[in-house]
Amino acid sequence: MKSAGMSQIVAVLVALCIGLAVGSVFVFLPARGGSPGSGGTVEGVVSVGPAQPVCGAGMSCNVNMSGYSLIFTPDCSGLCSPLSRVAPLQADGSYSIALAAGKYTVSMDSCSWMGCSSALPRTVSVTAGEITLLNITIDMGIR
Repeated sequence: MKSAGMSQIVAVLVALCIGLAVGSVFVFLPARGGSPGSGGTVEGVVSVGPAQPVCGAGMSCNVNMSGYSLIFTPDCSGLCSPLSRVAPLQADGSYSIALAAGKYTVSMDSCSWMGCSSALPRTVSVTAGEITLLNITIDMGIR
């Protein structure tokens, strides 16, 4: 094996070991191999609220979701790479992520609000060439 190829393998192994040492590894590559066009898209909105009992006119009672992410982990059964994909959320909770076709478990990176355990994790199936809508509502129970 050429030394350039060996150094790439060593670099990948070192990165993986560092990720495992800190407790999480998120990969921004397709979770499964496949030909171009073999994946689909999951999109939707995550809303968490109400965060206060009374909202002013024109104001949202929902939590600002910027800085949060959804985590999509493939249901592999040994046939694919179990590496997760991450979909960052916009302030309004909207997101969109392209994934290989298959079944995924969806969780959130930091979900400590009341109502999280009843709303997550969720399961979603991705079909090649299709857009799948997955809206998630986390009701904090504040009234």
